[in-house]
Amino acid sequence: MFGSMRLVRGRDRWELRVYAGRDRRGRVRHIHRTFHGTKRAAQLELARLVVEQDASPLELDPPSDEPEVSAAWDPATTVNDAITA
Repeated sequence: MFGSMRLVRGRDRWELRVYAGRDRRGRVRHIHRTFHGTKRAAQLELARLVVEQDASPLELDPPSDEPEVSAAWDPATTVNDAITA
C-alpha cells in the first residue's frame, strides 16, 4: 500500500492520504485523514493507516444482489469494457 502526506493550512496540520484500491469501474480510491501534530507524529500515523489498510482493505463497491447485465458487443465497445465484461 502507498501513503502520502502534505502540510496544509499552516503549522502542524497534515493531510494524510492512503491508497485504498480501485472500485468496480476502475477508478482509484484513497482514504483521507487530517492530522494535527508534528511531522514525525504525522509520519507515524500515516504508517499506522497504511498497515491498517493492508490488514483490512475497504470494500469499495459492495456487490449488489442483482445480477450484472451484460452489455452487447458493438463497434463502440472499448478494450476496458471488454475486460470488465
